[in-house]
Formats: sequence, C-alpha cells, structure tokens
Amino acid sequence: TDGSKKNSFLLESLLQFRTRNYVWTRIENAGRSNELLLTPGEPLPPHFEESPIGHVAAYSFRYDRDYRIAPRILAAPGAQFTTYATPHALVPAYGTHPYAAAFFVRFRVTP
Repeated sequence: TDGSKKNSFLLESLLQFRTRNYVWTRIENAGRSNELLLTPGEPLPPHFEESPIGHVAAYSFRYDRDYRIAPRILAAPGAQFTTYATPHALVPAYGTHPYAAAFFVRFRVTP
C-alpha cells in the first residue's frame, strides 16, 4: 500500500410506523482509489501505484409494508432507490448521474 489514509463512513436508520410500514435510509461515503479506473481482469500496468482520487457517496431510501400471507408468515413488498455522488475522475466508471432502483419482497417468520 502507499501508506495514505482513506476515510469512510456509514449512517443507517430504520423507522417503523403504523405497525406494518417501514422506511429505511442509508448514507455511505467511501474513499476510492485510481484502481477503479483499471480494466477488470487485466494485469496491473507496469509501475502502477495506487493513489486516492476522491470519495463516492451513496444515498439509499427504501419503503416496505408487511402483509400476513399465512398464520406465521409476513411478506413485505417494497422498493429501494439509490443515487450516487462521484468525483469527476470516476465519471467513466460510474457515469454522469448514477442511480439504482430495486423492487423486492421480504419474507419474515413471526412467533
């Protein structure tokens, strides 16, 4: 390693309301290096030195709602959306306005 320090942080919170509804958020900020600019699977270029190039921040928001589908089983359909903030050097890897969306069903066994 090059001895440089790379800081990251993560904040996460879940709020349950009206018994069956859940709102979740997660904020991440991670230090990234120029290694992300290399082609995956290719050998390292001669004399490559890893160095910090900035931080990537991810902001995620999710909602789901419980429905009883059997005497001891809950299903919670929901959706999650994430958007990212990236340094200019990582635009080739992440794109200009990176985001992700997911739809899911969470199953839970209750007592």
